[in-house]
Amino acid sequence: MKSVRTWWLPLLLGALLMAILVGATGATPGAPPATAAVTKRVTISTAAFTPMYDSALQPSPHTKTGDYLRSMLYGDILQMVAPVQIPHDGVVTVEKLELIAHDSYDGKRIVLDLYRSNPSKFTARRKMAHIDTGVAWHGGDWVWSQPNVSPRRVNTGNQLWLWLHLEDPTDLWVYGVRIYYHEGT
Repeated sequence: MKSVRTWWLPLLLGALLMAILVGATGATPGAPPATAAVTKRVTISTAAFTPMYDSALQPSPHTKTGDYLRSMLYGDILQMVAPVQIPHDGVVTVEKLELIAHDSYDGKRIVLDLYRSNPSKFTARRKMAHIDTGVAWHGGDWVWSQPNVSPRRVNTGNQLWLWLHLEDPTDLWVYGVRIYYHEGT
């Protein structure tokens, strides 16, 4: 008689375990697992930067090698721009902006801004992120990171570009810029 009364116990435990597993994951049996947003990175090298304005005073306002970019404008600020090409067609969410540079000069700084615009709708530029290394001496190679990006969502059909302000000393070198993003919202 005892075996007749407890035959349902394994079935009850199995159903309870299935309910806990399905409830914990929020999934239904047979449904594909949810995918998490994968962070990707696009790197903008110094080769992508071009001077914002031509300098008639000096034949070369900057030194640009495969490794770094530095200003040759003594007593002035070098302004350069670079396009950003994100290898995705559609909406992306920008997570953070990073500046990789060398700063061994006290009193001068590097400023980097990320902008977007929509040429097809003739919208003006809008600043999304800003990095300022400050005038304090940092003593070497650093990575400055800016996770505060607004707006984060960008349609890659819009134009993204970087605006770099590099003050005059030759002890400020820019190695590159990284933009972290994931596809979708």
